[in-house]
Amino acid sequence: MKPNLDHTVERIAHSEDYRARTTGLGTTKQGQALVRQYRARLADRIGADRILGRRDKAVWRALKGISDDDLAINLLVAGISVCGSDTLGVNDDGEATFRDTVLWIGRNLCSRQGRETRFRVGAWGTSLLVETLPIFALAADDVLILTEPVHELMDDVLVRAVRGNPFLTPLTVPPQPWTGIRKGGLPAGHWACVPLIREHHRSIEEAARKAIGTGRMQPALDAINTLQSVPFTINEPVLDFLFQAEPPAPGDLSELKVWEMDKSTAAMLTRDGRFWVPLNIDFRGRLYGISHFNFSRADHIRGLFLFADGEPIGGDGLRWLKAHVAARADGNSWSHIKKPSNLDLDGRIAWTDANLGLLREIGEAVLRREAMKFAWALPDDPYQFLAACCELAQALDKGPDFITRLPLTFDATCSGLQHLCGMTRAIEGLYVNLIPGEEPDDFYRRVAYRVWMGASEDVRALMEGPFDRAIVKQPAMSYFYGSRAGGFTRDKKTGRWQPYGMTKQILAALKKRRKNSTKGAKELAHAIHNEIEDMVPRAKAVRDFLEQLAKLCADNGKPLRWPTSSGLSVINEYHPADAKDIETRLNGRRKTTTLVIGDKEGIKRTKAVNSVTANFVHSVDAAHLQFIATAAAKEGIGMVSVHDCFGCLAPRAERFIQVILDQFVHLHERHNLLNEVRESAKRDLPKRVKLPPLPEIGPLEIRDVLKTTRAYK
Repeated sequence: MKPNLDHTVERIAHSEDYRARTTGLGTTKQGQALVRQYRARLADRIGADRILGRRDKAVWRALKGISDDDLAINLLVAGISVCGSDTLGVNDDGEATFRDTVLWIGRNLCSRQGRETRFRVGAWGTSLLVETLPIFALAADDVLILTEPVHELMDDVLVRAVRGNPFLTPLTVPPQPWTGIRKGGLPAGHWACVPLIREHHRSIEEAARKAIGTGRMQPALDAINTLQSVPFTINEPVLDFLFQAEPPAPGDLSELKVWEMDKSTAAMLTRDGRFWVPLNIDFRGRLYGISHFNFSRADHIRGLFLFADGEPIGGDGLRWLKAHVAARADGNSWSHIKKPSNLDLDGRIAWTDANLGLLREIGEAVLRREAMKFAWALPDDPYQFLAACCELAQALDKGPDFITRLPLTFDATCSGLQHLCGMTRAIEGLYVNLIPGEEPDDFYRRVAYRVWMGASEDVRALMEGPFDRAIVKQPAMSYFYGSRAGGFTRDKKTGRWQPYGMTKQILAALKKRRKNSTKGAKELAHAIHNEIEDMVPRAKAVRDFLEQLAKLCADNGKPLRWPTSSGLSVINEYHPADAKDIETRLNGRRKTTTLVIGDKEGIKRTKAVNSVTANFVHSVDAAHLQFIATAAAKEGIGMVSVHDCFGCLAPRAERFIQVILDQFVHLHERHNLLNEVRESAKRDLPKRVKLPPLPEIGPLEIRDVLKTTRAYK
């Protein structure tokens, strides 16, 4: 049910595509406006600055060989994109800052240059946009903002430029296989330079280059190449609902802009039929989409993804699809079971059968582009739910021969604790369903109940009853990545008290509930932390063990390092920042920004210790994913993933679940992960240094994990 080209382009930019195809892009109303008012004006200003100004020779050295017109287009795309997103040009706290938006713009203009040069180029570009074009302005904190809606700017000229930007849009050709640190991902000769490993210290790149050269890292490369070779297509009925749906609240300009950009990108991708998301990794081995539009994003993006190549659903596939529909219906208002994902497989199938009439009606309405009439029925993740209902309606209508393309996803029940239990054989694995049982367990509900039973009135006032897993989930999950209870600290620059650790996560959850008081948040965080330490002593022992190793290494001027099971060398390396005050011109005035341009000698002890547990557990999680990817590929199972969430086609689901479990057992049975990191520290440290003993091993039989049916759901 592919819409015609005119309809697709109308959804992108409300432009006159027929006129564009018959008489040229420049004759469209928006095309003429952009060329006359924006692109041409900006190119003229760039040309004048190149000839007359040259206020910063470093900028023009970096931009040498790029025409004024190409610079104008790339600068417009970068400026519109960073203004139209809540994830581009932001700091670690998700806040847009002058420094981060400028670095994003600089990366889009000269991606092969160093950080300082990218910053200078980005500052130059930001200033030009504000000084030259009325559609850009600066907020009070000098962050670039748009004065017009994104969709009004997205004419065909910019659409083509956005399509060619790998930082924004997936590829319409298969990615190049990764064969080296800077060989792979984007097509050969592409203007952008994206390395295999994201932001990292130079020693990490050197170690990875050596591991690739010796072949030790080939399993990791095979996994990355396998995952990025899977083609996708846009779920067009769901996309039509996205265009009909109400945008974010008018007061939230950031969400409104990213909403518009996502719609434009998705509609653009429908023109080509299929697309690929190139991937790279961080220094722990975790995989990320290079393009901003990727499956790891929010519900409205995930709901748009279909595998480009499908298979007949069959009878077993229909059962798994029904279970998936139920899992996506959490938060519904019309069933007596508000969270059907908590049911086991048979229970989820039964729930879907019990509500089949309404679910089928919703799916058929999506196919007819009339889903808005069921807006009242939408659950917490409406787009993935609509996609599931749409697939179900087609499968019921067409029978076993229906070609299904919807990714069915399976999430780990707290993967951090699962892996810590796997490596220590901890019996607490029953909390995360590693041990077969009569009923599914829920670690977060257990934590919530224990906290509630010993809580003060202030803490109970923050919780919604004794089983409030939502308020404890994020802080409890983060414990297994080294997070502490935290509290409040005074910001040296502003003098304001700022939350950190689990306390910060709790306040974020309360904000979603429209509770802005901080009273009781720190107490709740400490209660969660203490209950977890009492419940999972072996996980605590691993954290303490890793932190002791990191301290010993730091005290001897070395980073703790370890090999992953797939061949990547992980280096827990943190150095004091080499910061530099950089002066730039912004909208006619001078501005000085402190920018980190590298690292100084020495180990940043506190940071290395605080980060080691997260880095270690993430590296184990990443290796598990990589093993799953290569094992699934050998069986012809295409998959998509987000760290500890794995997706496949419905007829492959039963075997795929077994592959996930097989590779979990393979990882922990064939590799003594804690001993490997200890032996690595032993090699790097002087012989006189006494290392901590390995954590005690529990009675869990690792092969019993193969019998569980609830560890991933």
